[in-house]
Amino acid sequence: MESQTARFEGWALVELMGHQREAGYVTTQYFGDKAMFQIDVPEIPAGQETLTQPKWGDAGMMQPGTVIEREAVPGRTRIVNPAAVYALNPATEEAVRAAVSASERRTIKVLSLPTKGDLPLLPGEGMPDDAKE
Repeated sequence: MESQTARFEGWALVELMGHQREAGYVTTQYFGDKAMFQIDVPEIPAGQETLTQPKWGDAGMMQPGTVIEREAVPGRTRIVNPAAVYALNPATEEAVRAAVSASERRTIKVLSLPTKGDLPLLPGEGMPDDAKE
């Protein structure tokens, strides 16, 4: 009987048993006759970002317009048994990097806060008095 060896290679979002998730470049590695998935999680560099929606941080709620700096996410490699994989979702490199950036807990440093004039209006604000009714 001829043995079949299936391989996967590419960017993917990987869902693992135990409510774990990984995102990275996935390759199939064989150790003897046993297959394993190697997930190379990319490094995400530190960077500045201006918030477009409210975000909760260590100092409380940060409003849109707040400029923050996120620390870098170091790259890493994880090797998993295919039996632990619940779903393997092929994705683009951009989607994988966005997933890693969003899922990794990182230190956020506030660089500047928006001025009152930069904050969005709440519902009902800025309307004439007769239009509020």
